[in-house]
Amino acid sequence: MEALARGFAGELRLLTGHRRYRILLALLVGATLLTVQTYHQQVLRDLPVAVVDLDNSHLSRTVRLWIDATPELSTAAATPTSIEDARQALVAGRVAGVIVVPSRFSSRVKSGEGGEVVVAADLSNMLVGRTVMRVTAKVLGTLGVGVTMTTLQKLGEPRTEARGHAQAIALAEGFPFNPEARYSVYLVPGYVYFFLHIFTLFIAFSVFLPPQGWPAPLGRERLGALAAVLVFTAVLGMAGTYLVLPHENIVPASSPVVIGASLVVFLALDLLLASALTEAVPNPLVAAQITVVVAMLSFMASGLTWPADAFPTLLRLLASAIPYTAFGLAFRAFLHAPATLGELAPAWLAMLGQAALWTTVLAVARLVRRFGKPAWSCA
Repeated sequence: MEALARGFAGELRLLTGHRRYRILLALLVGATLLTVQTYHQQVLRDLPVAVVDLDNSHLSRTVRLWIDATPELSTAAATPTSIEDARQALVAGRVAGVIVVPSRFSSRVKSGEGGEVVVAADLSNMLVGRTVMRVTAKVLGTLGVGVTMTTLQKLGEPRTEARGHAQAIALAEGFPFNPEARYSVYLVPGYVYFFLHIFTLFIAFSVFLPPQGWPAPLGRERLGALAAVLVFTAVLGMAGTYLVLPHENIVPASSPVVIGASLVVFLALDLLLASALTEAVPNPLVAAQITVVVAMLSFMASGLTWPADAFPTLLRLLASAIPYTAFGLAFRAFLHAPATLGELAPAWLAMLGQAALWTTVLAVARLVRRFGKPAWSCA
């Protein structure tokens, strides 16, 4: 017990008193706050688009007016005189999209032939391009329903019946886990916990690398030091959850017990991963470098920004072994709904599988080191 306490106290003094780890902590806080501020606007607003009106009718001017009235798009920044001017503005990056209203647009719509509007969006940035396409389609769809209703009423059809004929199917949108469709809701928590994940793996090697490295692999002093790292990072994780996320109007819906338990298991798995790689790789510095590479890949491989089902099989297997991936299942549940420990069963099962994997790696590597010379070594 004395050795555990000595390791815990020594590691805690190192984390709070050593200049290197104070700098790492400052980098963690700085990177987190910078990322939060990046998405503080929450949604894309006032993307500049160019509207080329070749019809110059009341209906075509309504198209421009309604597009400019949306919060996402703005037509004020560009007033092209021709399609070529608009194309050059798009190529130069001055506008995010070009909307061309062709001649005879109004007459074709009113005659029942159907109007056509051409939209060219800058898909070099998928988020920007898809926003232009989505908002324009929504505006034109709404305007089309209105024109159809007006035409039907002029033909003598009652307004109540005209609405049904103009829009036979209505779409009722609902976003239960992100009511305002804000990008910050799914990106900010992911980055907050991602930076914590990287920080944990970085400082885990204060336990393994000289001159601060604690002696005797798996000894009591080293276990005490790892416990100090776990407590230190868990406190940081709770601070990020209850101080940083509410700044972006992301208020955790689950109890602190559920969130705290998830964080502790996640961070303990990070330390188990670092320990296993340290045992498996003869050179601790190389083990640290491998761990950092795995950590840097974890956000991309987690399935937070791209469905994991679409990954190649090898990448999907790699992602399933990284603690951040399993924790992603947990925080997407406990942040947005009042989840219980039992309702996080998919995340617990994934974490249990990771614990079994890295414990096996640790045990096998330990046996190899104890009873035989490693098959390879690093200088």
